[in-house]
Amino acid sequence: MWGKKKKTFLNRNPSTTVGDNYFGRFANDVFDPDADEIVSDIVNKLDGLIDSFPDISLTNLNQLTESIKNDIVNQTGKPFPLGTIEFLKIDSESGKVVETGLEWTDAIISVGSENFVVETLKSIFNSQSTRMNDEITFSELANGTNEFIEAAKKYAQMADDDLPNVPTETDYDTAVRQNVPLKLVSQKFIQKEPKSDTNKRTSAESQKQGHAPSSSSAPSSESVASPSLANSLSKAASFNSAQASTVASAGSEDTNHAELKKPKSGFVPKQVSHERSLSAYQLLNGIQINVPQFKLNENVGTVGSPEQDNYVAAALNAEMNQANTFLKETGKAFTDAIKASASQTLQRAETQRSNKINDLKSVDGSELIAQKLNRDLTKKYDQKLIDASNQAESSKVAAIEAENRRHDEELARIESNYQNSLSNLALTNKNEKEAEFNNLLPVRQSEWRDNQDKEIAEFVENFDIQVSAKICQFINEKYAQASNEMKAAFEDLTKQLTDKRSALVKEHQEALNAKQKADEAYTNREEVQDIEQKNESLRNSQRQMIANHTKELSKKDEEIAKLKDQLDVANEF
Repeated sequence: MWGKKKKTFLNRNPSTTVGDNYFGRFANDVFDPDADEIVSDIVNKLDGLIDSFPDISLTNLNQLTESIKNDIVNQTGKPFPLGTIEFLKIDSESGKVVETGLEWTDAIISVGSENFVVETLKSIFNSQSTRMNDEITFSELANGTNEFIEAAKKYAQMADDDLPNVPTETDYDTAVRQNVPLKLVSQKFIQKEPKSDTNKRTSAESQKQGHAPSSSSAPSSESVASPSLANSLSKAASFNSAQASTVASAGSEDTNHAELKKPKSGFVPKQVSHERSLSAYQLLNGIQINVPQFKLNENVGTVGSPEQDNYVAAALNAEMNQANTFLKETGKAFTDAIKASASQTLQRAETQRSNKINDLKSVDGSELIAQKLNRDLTKKYDQKLIDASNQAESSKVAAIEAENRRHDEELARIESNYQNSLSNLALTNKNEKEAEFNNLLPVRQSEWRDNQDKEIAEFVENFDIQVSAKICQFINEKYAQASNEMKAAFEDLTKQLTDKRSALVKEHQEALNAKQKADEAYTNREEVQDIEQKNESLRNSQRQMIANHTKELSKKDEEIAKLKDQLDVANEF
């Protein structure tokens, strides 16, 4: 971190296996590449990390942190420690490895973490050791962090939207004076109002939704978002916008303390500032997979013998009714699986959110404020005492020179006055320092407590927005997947029904032909017996077809169960 004593061993060991001129290094043994099978698998997939460790390129560091967050943190809900990562560079003149002064201190990847650049700048600008080090200027911080950001663009190919803006000197000085953390996020999160294009497109698609085909028309495979989901997304966006406007418009009031006017904190927390947003739950409750249905003909009657005139229409109607039941059950299975998986993700986010709020509440900066104030005032009044002493010394020398020929008694009197003056100055200086300390300490501590509530409220606001965005993305992905599965099932059933219709027509025609032959040969007993045998054969064929159809339905039930199991496994993340 800035202000630490330089390590001399870097100048004696310029070698590094990382090919880039700007890279990171794990400064302690907190991160173990062989900690478990998942971590080892992630490390082995990163090109060159095994050979360069503990040095790590910015590209590998970006991929490592993203993989740990996606494969470990998001799945378990538990933070993952990396230890301290310091950033080094190759000196252009000497070719040796030198320190940049930047480090990601006690790095931890959590559900709410962004990329390593954002988290490193948070660690630097919000560090108490950095802020309380008077030898560090803002110009050094700004130059170092700007160089770090440019290196991330060059070596990790990171876009501007993924990188934070370096705070201004005014914002930094205000944060240091009020002892509040700076809010640093990627540029893509600076615009918090959700875009309306998705909702408009979903609404437009819902108006195009067609009807299920009849038995005589070709089936449609188009699948669109349900109106209830589009409405939920629209309400969630409006809710988040209203929440952000309400928090941003909160004001503050002045308070008098010990005859001193307390500075405005700029924020008054609402009573419900720690309550979770309902937007993610609105998205969850709005999930509903649209299920295409075949249009049934209620006037064809029930399925009878193959020679009846309504046989084909009635049998096909019964097949489509069973297909509709299959589609409804499949759609419900998809909907239930998506809701269950999204609910688990939301529960993990709620736990992380609660833990983060508790961590923020547990921080007490009163002692740090008191130490810094005491140090500043000591420096101020020590200098004041030195200046006053120097002035008194000058007065002493001048008086002695002017009265050099006066009596020894006069010289003794001047010396006595000088000593008394120093004693009085020291006492007065001490009293003034203690009075100012006692007056300023409660004001500074009160400012810190006010800004702690502001920090918690800002964290809740940003956390809810990110959770809602994540749930919305998850629902859209699973919705598209389920819709494609439904489309494929619908097309498969349509082909089966088409083949079934042809078989039924053929069966009906053969039955009519058999009946005609039976009527013509009614007087001929041998022919009648032969026709009777053929009719019996046709009835046996019909029974066999019914048995085969029942077997096919059983297979479809097994396919539905397999689809449910596959969807449950795919959604466990």
